[in-house]
Amino acid sequence: MTGAVRFPTFAALSSSAPADRRVAGRHGSPSGRARPAPSRRRVRPAQGRFKDVQKVLTESGHRWAPPANPCSRVPLPRIEVRVVEPLPVEAVLALADAITPRYQLAVWLGFGLGLRLGEALGLTTVKVDAEAKRVYVHRQAQNGELVELKTKASRRTLPVDDLILAKIDEHQKNYAVAPQGVLITNRCGRIAQRKSFNECWREAVEKAGLPKGTRFHDLRHFYAAGLIRANLNTKVIQARLSHATIAETMDTYGHLFPDQDDLGRGAIDALLLPSITEQGRNRQS
Repeated sequence: MTGAVRFPTFAALSSSAPADRRVAGRHGSPSGRARPAPSRRRVRPAQGRFKDVQKVLTESGHRWAPPANPCSRVPLPRIEVRVVEPLPVEAVLALADAITPRYQLAVWLGFGLGLRLGEALGLTTVKVDAEAKRVYVHRQAQNGELVELKTKASRRTLPVDDLILAKIDEHQKNYAVAPQGVLITNRCGRIAQRKSFNECWREAVEKAGLPKGTRFHDLRHFYAAGLIRANLNTKVIQARLSHATIAETMDTYGHLFPDQDDLGRGAIDALLLPSITEQGRNRQS
């Protein structure tokens, strides 16, 4: 062997310490800060990694094989479910009117196409097909640059309504595009930065009289609610919102769908009654 074997450590997720244990300072002295309970996002991957290591060591008969997975005893914190309440029409229109004019298009793209902020700020002219009434979401703006989207599901083609196309056309008449063809730019003619947009967004939220903390992402909820109201198939809605799974769509927006309990009543009657009626007539004849 060229050196000692090193295995991953899981001390940070040990279940032996209570959630409110004091955190030791750099030189061993208490820092006075309460240690937060480990999150599900941290604990679950660690449980899986430890299980893999445990399996390898156990099957190989290694003398260091642990008898049990300590991560499995870490209680996962309860996740509070946030119920989505879409903004009303008056609110999204008020936000579009209240924000800096050069950023108005981003708001329209948010509630009219369900684009995330980076996707809206990174939309280019070549990705808008006015004739086919399609918008192709392939890239996003990040730190003043165009970058690829994070997941394959994020790349999507969206049908666009005439009202949104008119807003895109109006914006192009008023503002020059960035060198890469990006529609929404800052005052210097470059790709708009998220920090600059967020400052304008907060001002618009206050001016529109909406609660502090209203997010750009709330515009996506408005768009999703519109798709649900239009009675689109859930798989179509999933694709439009670029969700990785249908479960993500239903977990987020399931409460917005109409009550399913009474749907389908009468369907079996419609299938069977014509045949039953015909059989009755034949018997009478």
